[in-house]
Order: sequence, then structure tokens, then C-alpha cells
Amino acid sequence: MNDYVPLPKGTRLADGQYTLSRLLAVGGMGAVYKGYKEGDEGFYLPVAVKELLPELSDKKPLVDLFFSEARLHANLNHSNIVRVVDLLEYNSRYYIVLEWVDGMDLRFTIKSLLKHNRALPVNIGVYIFSELLHALNYAHTIFIYSRNIKGIIHRDISPSNILLSKSGEVKLTDFGISQAGTRLEGFKKVPGKKGYMPPEQQMGDIGEARSDIFSLMVCFYETMTLVNPIAVKSRMGYIPSMKKFRPDIPTLLEEIIFWGMETYIEDRPTSKDLLYYLETISSKEGLHISSLSLADYLSNELCETEDTVDES
Repeated sequence: MNDYVPLPKGTRLADGQYTLSRLLAVGGMGAVYKGYKEGDEGFYLPVAVKELLPELSDKKPLVDLFFSEARLHANLNHSNIVRVVDLLEYNSRYYIVLEWVDGMDLRFTIKSLLKHNRALPVNIGVYIFSELLHALNYAHTIFIYSRNIKGIIHRDISPSNILLSKSGEVKLTDFGISQAGTRLEGFKKVPGKKGYMPPEQQMGDIGEARSDIFSLMVCFYETMTLVNPIAVKSRMGYIPSMKKFRPDIPTLLEEIIFWGMETYIEDRPTSKDLLYYLETISSKEGLHISSLSLADYLSNELCETEDTVDES
């Protein structure tokens, strides 16, 4: 959004509750800032603040969607999902305040690996995506009694929505269109990013839980090979073996990634299925996977870290 005018550094929201530090990203429906909340006795809480773009703020159905989806996201309480801290309306502009994750997103990680001609170790990749599958298994099976909702689908998984903290945490963010369903039809836009979108969403279907699996496995393929399989397929007509780019990829790992990218949704595994097979791979290959391994890798191998949150 080239015409977006960022809010000045030091802008205070909600009667001074939150102060904006700097703009991080603009895209999709929102702009994202780093900010903080201060309180008595030296209390200081860094936060991410997502603003609905001003040109969308006068579209009441979209504002209602923005807030209703944020309220839904607030029901998610899992260590691998970014928490919603607050919802704000201030000077006719609308904001979601999110947990701050001190680290980088997976998009930045992929770009850094490409820049330095490096490959992510298999054990680190397996750890990252095992953690994300735990997040999806939780979201896909949760029951929210107050709204009679069974399962929450993300529908927009991409590297920019996957955050890696300096302490080795892996978190999925931006469930902003998760439960919108048919309410999105009036906006004439299918949710998701084309390079990670499953076939059913590309055909205009809103998708279901295994749509998230497809998008996540596209991210897994790209993270390990530094090549987006959907982009390659558009040029070649098929997705090549990962071993073409990474000969050291275990055969079983490649098989489960391709399983998750099956064309027909009914042929794909669930998050629980994939977790089982990733545990099998870790045991068979003797992979050491832990948050400490990821933290060490990020600090020692990808030292060009920068503060970031999702760009959507």
C-alpha cells in the first residue's frame, strides 16, 4: 500500500495505554507496528499492534469481521500460537494488540539462507514444523462453547505468519480470516496467499482443516529447499523431488511433505498424522530437536536477526 501514511513514532493509543515505536510492515488488510505498554513500578510490555488499513475502516462489514475474528483468535491459548492481548477502537481507527515475539519470521529466515547460500539443518526444520503442527492440532480440535464453534482453521498460512523467537519458540500468528467462512464472499477475495494456497481455495472454496496442512507443507518444502513448490509447478507442470535441491533430505520426510500437498483434500493427512510421522523420522534419523537447538542455530548461524511480525 504505497499511499499508506504511517502513524508517527510515539503515537499513543487508548488514552495512552499503548505507544507505537515503529512501523514494521504493511500489506493485505493491515499495517503492523512494534509498540509497548507502560505501567507503575517500571512495568514495560512490548507488543505488536496491527491496524486495519484506514481506507477499510469505513466498511462496517469488514470492521465487524476484523474484530469478530480477533475475538475468536483470543480464545486460542497455546504456546505455539501468538496471543491476542487487546482490541482497540481509537479515533475511528481499529487495532488488534498482539503478543510480541522477539525474533524473526520464517520469510526473513528463508531470505537469509538464500543470501548466505546456506541450508537449514534437517533437525531444525523438523522441530519448527513439529511445533507448528502442534499449534494446528490444537486449533483444529478446539471447541469454543460460548460460540458453539468446533475447530478453528487458519486459512492463510505462509512464511510471514510463522514466527521464530530468539529463545527458540515457534509461533503461528494471524488467524484473522480463520472462521470468516462465507462472510468473506461479499469482499470478492478468497483468503490466503496464492503461492501457498491449496487447490480448493484457488478454485474459490473456503477450505477446511486439511487446507491448512497443504499450506504448511508448502512452507516446509520451501524452507528446506529454498524453492517454492507452487511456483516451480507453475513453470514445470509438476513439483520436483526435494532431493533435486537437497540430496540429504530423508526419504520419509519427503514422502510426508508430499502427502500433505496432495491435490485432493481427502487424500491429505491430519496434523495428528503428520506429528506421528515426524516423531518416527526423528527417532529413525537420530535427530536432536529442541527449542535450545533452534535458539543456538538462530544466534550462531543467522545472526542478522531483526524485529519482525507477520506482514499480512
